[in-house]
Amino acid sequence: MTRGNSYFRGVFIRILLIAAIPSLFFPTFFLVTNFQNGKEALKERCQQNLDAIAKSSVEGLVTGRSEAYLEPLAVWALYQKETSGVIFEDANGNILLSKMKNPADEIFFLSKINQVDETSLGEIKAPSGKLYYFRTPVKTWKMADEEEIFGLKKEKSFEKVGVVTLIATPSLLYQSLYKNLAFFAIVVLLFLALAFFVALGLSFKVTKPVFDLISAFKEFEKGNFTPQLPNPKEKELYELVVQFKTTAASYRDLLKEKDVTANQLIATAQELEELNTTLEEKIAERTRELQNAKDMLEISSQEAKEANRLKSEFLANMSHELRTPLNAVIGFSELLLEEIPGKLNSDQRECLEDILSAGKHLLKLINEILDLSKVEAGKMPLNFTTSRTDELIEDIKTLMRPLLEKKSQTLVVLCDEASPTIYTDQGKLKQILINLLSNANKFSPSGKSIKLEIKSFPKMHIFAVKDEGIGIAEKDLPYIFEAFRQVDGSPSRSQEGTGLGLTLCKRFAEILGGRIYVKSAVGIGSTFYVVLPIDPTMKLEEEEFENHNGEIACS
Repeated sequence: MTRGNSYFRGVFIRILLIAAIPSLFFPTFFLVTNFQNGKEALKERCQQNLDAIAKSSVEGLVTGRSEAYLEPLAVWALYQKETSGVIFEDANGNILLSKMKNPADEIFFLSKINQVDETSLGEIKAPSGKLYYFRTPVKTWKMADEEEIFGLKKEKSFEKVGVVTLIATPSLLYQSLYKNLAFFAIVVLLFLALAFFVALGLSFKVTKPVFDLISAFKEFEKGNFTPQLPNPKEKELYELVVQFKTTAASYRDLLKEKDVTANQLIATAQELEELNTTLEEKIAERTRELQNAKDMLEISSQEAKEANRLKSEFLANMSHELRTPLNAVIGFSELLLEEIPGKLNSDQRECLEDILSAGKHLLKLINEILDLSKVEAGKMPLNFTTSRTDELIEDIKTLMRPLLEKKSQTLVVLCDEASPTIYTDQGKLKQILINLLSNANKFSPSGKSIKLEIKSFPKMHIFAVKDEGIGIAEKDLPYIFEAFRQVDGSPSRSQEGTGLGLTLCKRFAEILGGRIYVKSAVGIGSTFYVVLPIDPTMKLEEEEFENHNGEIACS
């Protein structure tokens, strides 16, 4: 099939569809609407007939005399074309009279009537086909005596005397539907036949000028710039032919200018080639400069790393050298305070206690510097073991007790029952928690409580330390884990320290495979979260622990 025939067929099908869709839609809409309206009218008539029969059947249902009172009502009901049957029941559900046009339907319906609510209407599939049923209870007035002081008062109330069921058939409705369907089918077929011939004529009228124009285009492609063109009457096709003539004339002019333009392009190409050569030379020179700068940067980076390593080794060595005499000072101070050499007066004891306190504080600072140096030098040893959580908590309580008692503070520990053991470096974890709890003790007022919560999840343990202290300003939060950085760096600051505690916590958490982060507000307090993996070899994604931090009670 050629492209022209395909186009002709496409136009023909479009015109035919434009005619066919309304011719199918409107009859279908009419048939569906007419059927639904007929169905509703049938139900309304049946309901009216049922109400009339129910009102007239009171005496027959009360007396039970079906032949005298109910039989005429049944005959009248069956006389109606849409009625298929009628059933009368007394107040106890006993069948007084049953009349149906189809005996098989009567047997079927009597077997199902006890399963149908007495105030319902619906559809049922009977042997003869689909039937509609309408049921209603029949009620009448009864008189109940009530004694009064003077005379007798009569009070009315309703009493159920039976149930009437009317069965209707939609056969007349379907007969009307089939007649309408046959009529509209004939009309639609005639309309489609007419539309077919109209579409055939219109498509030929539309496509013939198009085919002539396509032939002209083919001649134009072969080099014939003055082909035979159609002279259509349609405005759009006429404008297309005019545009084609204009385009052909413009193309002829362009061909004349082609040689001139080609020469200009050749000259431009030569200029571009020269510029390209110059540009390549400049790029090569710039690349060499960048490579030299990169080499120098790598050398500087290696020198900086080596200097940092030497600094860490120096700090580690110096810290070790300082700890040896400092341990002796602390040890002799403790011996003197125990009064082993002899009794001490109050001034001597006070001086020795100051020496011991200062020595321990200095030892703590030296240990922090030594630990930081080991971490930066990559020489921090790790000892992963399975530790009991309750033992870890007891050790922490014991170590924190003197600090807490000094400020009358309490430590509240909340531990998840799902965390009986933790596989990690217990010493590093204990040092992290002691540092965080010591900071909470330091920055919380006397008499306040500090909270430690431990909770386990499928991939991680989360430790949360919350205080009710002064809090940290939002602008300082990004810097609190930097080495030698303190929020209050002024000489008059109220709290002592080197600013290494939180740095060590961060470095220890990282070498244990986890991380640490903080949430804080000035005047409210701070909460530090330590996240460690269940398996230290497993890497935690950031969104994994952020999805669980809301489940920590003290957050």
